[in-house]
Formats: sequence, C-alpha cells, structure tokens
Amino acid sequence: MTPETLYDTTRDLHHACEMHPVGGAMSDGTISAQWWADWLGALYEFHSIIDGPETEDDLSRCLELEVDLKGCSAIPRYNCMADELMVRLDESEEMREAGRYVLTGAHLMGGAVTKKRIGGRLPTAHLHFGNRKELMKTWVPYRTRVDLTEEAREIFQYLLWTMDEILLLDIGTSFKELESNDTVV
Repeated sequence: MTPETLYDTTRDLHHACEMHPVGGAMSDGTISAQWWADWLGALYEFHSIIDGPETEDDLSRCLELEVDLKGCSAIPRYNCMADELMVRLDESEEMREAGRYVLTGAHLMGGAVTKKRIGGRLPTAHLHFGNRKELMKTWVPYRTRVDLTEEAREIFQYLLWTMDEILLLDIGTSFKELESNDTVV
C-alpha cells in the first residue's frame, strides 16, 4: 500500500481554509480591502521566515508582498495568530519546508485565479509569476512528501486561526483579548 501524499493528508484543512469566510472571499475575489491588507500583512510575516537563503529567488514572495502592502488602501491589523505561526516557522526547518508547501503552493496553484477575480481592485503582485511553469517543477515535489504531514497540518490550522482573528478584529477584539477575559464567543 502506497503511503498517502502530503496533498492527501492535508486536503481537509486546505478545503476548510477555502470555505472560511475570509478564504472564500479571497477565492471568489470579493474580499474587502481591510481583510486583504490583514491577510497580506500575515503572509509577509510568514514569508519573511520561509523565504530564507535556501529558497529559490523566484519562489520568494517578500518583495512582491512589500509592493502589495504599499499599494493597500487599508493598514494591516495586528494578528496574534499570525505571530504565533511566525514563531513556529522560525523554530524548525521542517516547519519552514511545510510553509513553503502550503503558502507557495497556494500562490502558484490558485493565485492566477484569485488575481483574475480581484481584477485589479486590490494589489496582487505576490500572485504574479513570470515563469510559473518552471517554478511548479521546483514546488511539485513537496506535494508528494509524507514526512511533513504534521507540520503542514499545523500550518493550515494556524491559517484558519489567522482568518478567524481577521473576523474577530472586525468586532474590535482578538484571540489574546478573548483569552485574557475568559470570554466565550
């Protein structure tokens, strides 16, 4: 029996991210300027860790995310879940590799569709790859790995929590505030 691939073992969480109100709004292009800025701010933090010297220059998204953030009409809000993921990414090479699979894969695989659906309404430089077909050859081997399952699932879970916090920020609270007040939502 062939072991499941990383793609197979994370598919449920990938679909959960796509079904999340924030993820769904990204996918269909209806995302608000504030949510987009919040998401780009979180992505920039993640990529500042995973786009290390061992990353292919063309797969790195930090410079493109800087361009996008400068082009936003909204200011990204602090997201403690994004910060927690950043710490986790910084802790191990396995987490960074899983981050490259999850985050870079999302840009490569669905970025062109998201970019088209947003239609120039919001900045999308990080979703443009001049040599996408060549970069796919670099990224595709991640998809078949089984050794990064735990780390990739953790990253997807943090992405869900990051999107949850974007929703919480709309009502003027965050996960840290909820924890400190022992508030049940």
